[in-house]
Amino acid sequence: MKLYGKMPRIPRRPRIVGVAPNARRTCDGIVFASRGEMLRYQELRLLEKTAWIRDLRRQVSYDLTVNGQLVARYVADFTYWEDNRWVVEDAKGYETEVYRIKKKLMKACHGIEVLETRMWKRKGVGKCSTSRARSRSAARSGAAASNSSTSTEITGD
Repeated sequence: MKLYGKMPRIPRRPRIVGVAPNARRTCDGIVFASRGEMLRYQELRLLEKTAWIRDLRRQVSYDLTVNGQLVARYVADFTYWEDNRWVVEDAKGYETEVYRIKKKLMKACHGIEVLETRMWKRKGVGKCSTSRARSRSAARSGAAASNSSTSTEITGD
């Protein structure tokens, strides 16, 4: 088939700054929002296989209602059972104002504290590995940081 004239140029979708390409944030056929979320998922899957946690779920939605009105929806990255309690966890690169509000609404509406998993990669280090590290209260008191190439901070504030 012969085309006459120039083909119209299809604009490329702009890449989101600060997010790894799909291949670097795909695991088990699932494309994650960030590489840190993918690494945390791999860590939680390993904990589930060794029976430290159970009933791991991804992207669980919670309605945040105040006085019978739906104010917002919060979508948790991970939920699971650990030590006979239900854990709601969110993998965070940085906190946004919307996230802070939704986190407070989760506590007020459902009585659930959202655990934050913070992941960052140190400069100059090749491969990533994750480890469960200190809580925010320990970080404030000046406890030593983990020596792994990628650190995980779990907070419950």
